[in-house]
Parts: sequence; structure tokens; C-alpha cells
Amino acid sequence: MQPISACLARATLLAAAVVSASFVSLVDLGTVRQASAQVEANSKSVVITLPPSDELPGWLYSYTPSSIDHLQTQTLYSTALPRGQVTLQKDERLLWVAPKSGFTLPSADTFSKNRIRGVALFDAEIGVELSKQLARVPGLEYLCLNQCTFSTDAALSQLSQAQQLTRLDLAFAKSVSAKGLAGVLDSNVLSALNLRGVLLSAEHMTALYTAARLKHLQLDSPDQAKIDLSLLARGKQLTFLSLTALHISSLSKAGEFASLQQLLLHECSGVTDDWLRSLCSLPELRRLSVASIDAAGQEFVKGVAESKQLQCIEVRSCTNLNGGHLLSALCRRSIDEVLLEYLNLTDISLSDVEQLSKWSVRKVSFAHCTINHVVWDLVGKVTNMRTFDVSGLKLSESMVSTIVTLPNLEELGLSGSHVGERDLLRLAGMASLRTLRFGLFGLTVDMKRRILEVNPNLDIR
Repeated sequence: MQPISACLARATLLAAAVVSASFVSLVDLGTVRQASAQVEANSKSVVITLPPSDELPGWLYSYTPSSIDHLQTQTLYSTALPRGQVTLQKDERLLWVAPKSGFTLPSADTFSKNRIRGVALFDAEIGVELSKQLARVPGLEYLCLNQCTFSTDAALSQLSQAQQLTRLDLAFAKSVSAKGLAGVLDSNVLSALNLRGVLLSAEHMTALYTAARLKHLQLDSPDQAKIDLSLLARGKQLTFLSLTALHISSLSKAGEFASLQQLLLHECSGVTDDWLRSLCSLPELRRLSVASIDAAGQEFVKGVAESKQLQCIEVRSCTNLNGGHLLSALCRRSIDEVLLEYLNLTDISLSDVEQLSKWSVRKVSFAHCTINHVVWDLVGKVTNMRTFDVSGLKLSESMVSTIVTLPNLEELGLSGSHVGERDLLRLAGMASLRTLRFGLFGLTVDMKRRILEVNPNLDIR
């Protein structure tokens, strides 16, 4: 089977797994042949036989509820499943991805007997009839309609009839009317919605304000739409919220988002430094991402230092933020992930580094940051680091010497970085290293060969 095209690979495939779905028992598998289904009370996997491609055209992928906890567009790195006998873990689901064009939706019986709980269409025309067929797919929990066009309001609102649909991805969809959105939000179970790249009007916002069941929401407005966060929070138990390129017309009180676990604020206007500080104290918040927010400053840094529950901090391209002060604040507390990009980290004192012999952090990114020897003194002390991203940096021999001393480093990001061939081979030879990321910049065939001679088991991406 040919791999999915580059266009499809950019779209949300794995990112909308259903978090709360339970294992499908043998009874639920319906007409799956018992010879190809082996389910025992204490087994951890199930073996099923997938039909040939002429019976189920397109691609099949597996996903697990535990691997993804929110809707977010990301690249799919895994390959399509081969047809025939396949072993899945108990909590895995199958996602059917339609061909780029000329597809016919498989029959309900085909879906029901093959444990398929997700459907993804790309750049397709969605009319009322196709929408009705999608709503009738047995057990459909996740529906991805990236870049699709809805012919009428009814074509979208018809999806409210999908009785088990909990996650709907409409990223970059066209003709998403406010009336159609309100109709689909009438669903009794829909809890996650992705509207990235969708033009949002005041009427769209009203539909979102009144959707009490939403827990996961992702908005990315191409036209700087206005959003009232107090109205958005009202009556909801939001756990994941991603806002990009929106104008926040009315800020919420931090307590109104008490259930929020993950918050991503990118390129939003109307934000204040004091409000950002108050967000850091949200009791359930574990991940906070702030990017290109000019208001982020010293109060935000204080909030990060004061927070007790945050485990992942991601900050990039905040022009008025003192990156060194932020890093100093992060050094003084236990945290799992520190992802800093396009910041000046030089204003960090040596005393902050010297007081730390063991900084409890697993994943660190200094991609495209400005750094100095004090920061690298800190890096050398983070012996429990598993992932380190130095993309876009010019790595000197001494910097490389610091990296190779990290005893537990498993993944290293070097996309767009400048490193000599000799030093690159030193990095590749690290005993603990499992993955080396080069991103779009890639490697020459000869250099890749030489790296694999040093470390044959290295995963180069």
C-alpha cells in the first residue's frame, strides 16, 4: 500500500482520538469472524482480519485514546496498516482515511465489523446525503473533515444525528455557517471541536458560548475574530482550550476556567500581563503555551515562579519578555517540560545555575534562542533530561561536549542547526540516543550513511 500523500500527512489524523471510549468486547465486534478475533478476559490485544483494499478503499490507521488528549493538527508519521490479519491493543481504534477523490463511503456493515471508530475526509464536498451517511456510521466517535466544503446549513447540522460522535475536526473547512454550527452543537455527546482556520463571526461565537457540553475547543481565526472569554467559560467544564490569532474583547476571571488542564494562547491581542499571571494559578492547569503575546512580561514570569501545578511551559517569540528571568524562575521549581523558542536567555545569573545540581526536567527546548556559557553550564547539570531541542543554534565544539555528557538523553533536535561533521558523529555516537531529528532540512545520503555506521539503531527523522 502506498503511504498517504504529503498533503494528507499534514492534516489531523491521530489528533482526535476519543479519550474516554472503552474496549470493544467480542459481542461489540459483531460480525468479525471468530477465527480472526481472539479476546480473552485477561488478554491485552485483539487480532482482527482487515478486508482487502477493494472492499475498503483508502487507508487504515490505528490510534490509541491514551496517546492523544486533545484535538491538534499534527503530522502523521506512522504508516497505513496492511490489509489482512492485524493485532491491536485493547484500547486501539481504527481510523479510515478516504482517498483524495472519487471515494464512495463504505457500507455500515463494513464499518461495524472492522472496529473502525474514526473517519477522515479531506477537501471533499459535503452534501446532505453524504452527511446523513456519515451520521449513520456505526459507533463513529471521531470525524475529521479537514478542508471540506459544506453545500448547505443542513449538511453540517445533520451530523448532530451521529449518536456517538464525541470529536469533530473542521479545521480549514469552508462554508461553515453559524446556523450549521449551532445545529451540530445540538448533539448530545459532542465534547471536542476543532475550528482552526475557519472564519468566525459574532453568530459563530454565540453558538460556541451556548454549547455547554464542550470540553475541548480549538479556534484559529484568520481574521482576528473577537471572543469574550467570560461568555465562553460560562456553563462549561473546559479542559483544553487553544486560541490563535483572536482578539479577546473581554477577559475572564481565572476562576471561570477552574477545570482547564491545557491552555494555548498564540498571537492573541487584548491580553494583559496581570491576567496571564492569574492563569498560572489555575488549580488543574498542567500545560501552558504562550506565543507571540506582546503583553507577556514580568508579571507572567512571577506567575510561572509561583505556580505549583504547571508541568509544561511553552513560550516563544514574546518580544517584551525577559527570557533569562523566565529561565531562572523555571530553574527554581520542579517541572516536566520547558520549551523556549526565539527568546534571549542570556540574562540568567550564575547563582541560579550553581544552586541546582539536579534540575527535575525531562524535556527542554532552546530552539532558536540566544544563549551563553551560563545557560550551557545549566544544561550540563540536567542529567535526567530525555529530550533536548537545539534547532537553529550554532553548536560549538564545547557545546557538543556538554551535550554528549548527558547520560539519559534519548532524543535530540537539530533542525536548522549548524554543527560540524565531526561533532555530529560524536552526537550520533551517544549510547543513550535513540532519535535524531533534522526536520525539513534533512541530511545528505552520505552523511546519513556515516551516522548509521556509528549508531545503526538510530532513528533519523
